[in-house]
Amino acid sequence: MSPTLRDVLAREANDTGAPDLDLDAMVALGEDRLRRRRTTALLGSAASVVVVVALALGVLTHDPAGRSTGPVDHPSRPATTPPAPLPVREIVWSDGYHGTRIHLGDRVVRVPESHVHMDVTDDGIVYVGDGGRLWFSDGGPPRRIAARVCGAAASGQPGNFATDLVVTANAGSLAAWFDCGDPEHPSLVVLETTSSQVVARQPMPACEPPQSGLEEQRCDLVGVVGDRVYLTRERFCDSGGCRHVRQLLAYDVSTRTTSVSSPRTYAADLRAHPRALLVGRDAGTAEVTDGVGQVFRVAGRRLVPVHRRPDGVDVYPSKVWVTTTRKALGLRLPDSFQTEPGRAFRLFEWLDDDTVALVDGEVLRCTLSTGRCVVAVPATEDTKRVVPEQPLPG
Repeated sequence: MSPTLRDVLAREANDTGAPDLDLDAMVALGEDRLRRRRTTALLGSAASVVVVVALALGVLTHDPAGRSTGPVDHPSRPATTPPAPLPVREIVWSDGYHGTRIHLGDRVVRVPESHVHMDVTDDGIVYVGDGGRLWFSDGGPPRRIAARVCGAAASGQPGNFATDLVVTANAGSLAAWFDCGDPEHPSLVVLETTSSQVVARQPMPACEPPQSGLEEQRCDLVGVVGDRVYLTRERFCDSGGCRHVRQLLAYDVSTRTTSVSSPRTYAADLRAHPRALLVGRDAGTAEVTDGVGQVFRVAGRRLVPVHRRPDGVDVYPSKVWVTTTRKALGLRLPDSFQTEPGRAFRLFEWLDDDTVALVDGEVLRCTLSTGRCVVAVPATEDTKRVVPEQPLPG
């Protein structure tokens, strides 16, 4: 009978005898292995933390996409450079138009001929001289920029109210006029006075004289707002027949295109720029204008605006608001200024977004936000004070 597996195992165990174990040595060995494992785990955790921190710093300091570092619900915005403030314009004036001096602030520009109309840009003076020649000065010797402006008679005296020979904006460097080098084919010219570069020269067939003697057609400049030149086109016929057509056109300097516009579009363009006024009884129904030519009558120490309605009727007293702030103006005469009531001062120039110049003999500089006015140029006896964008005196 062969032995079973149990018998074999029992016999082997009896032959082996009792084991000789060193318990202290086994405990010491186990504790040593445990310490090594703990040290290894600790070093591994520290290394992982270092790697995570390094990766995080790399993401934060190297962000080619310019991602926001702010909270998700309030992401930070990239830093932007604020736009440079517009230059502050200087007051332009002359004593009479037959002389040869125009004042640009404290500087005196000696002009080679009498001037019949002046305008102002951020860079200096644009004026029309004898024979329709157009000049520009930044305070130094004038430079001729056009040989013949449409509307100026050969005598150089197109009339005291020829204020649309050249137009500029209340802010910026653009000046526009019609060039009549070829009177049968006038061109609209736009000059950038900072660089003295012609940025547009656009033929205007709609403004050419009609071929028929029964018709009369002309275009008049209205003004410059931003980079758009506004003008009116009028066409008349005699008693034989056709109706009077009047259109408002807008020439966009940036796109070199001319389009039919409207008084509403022109008003909206003015509202979008800071140097404009609302005139009327209340702001909701007030008429928007560029402010140039606005009349203020003396009433005590106040300068009260007059609203010239489109139908030619003067409404007095009225109110004026600045388009950007919708704050009603309250202009006041200087404390020491003595004058008779009812005297009328006319706004003729924006010096910056908050400062205007008014004239009636004396030139006043008025701050819109405070209403305070000071005498900038005193009046002189027997002198016809001439200022930009206003009719010639006399």
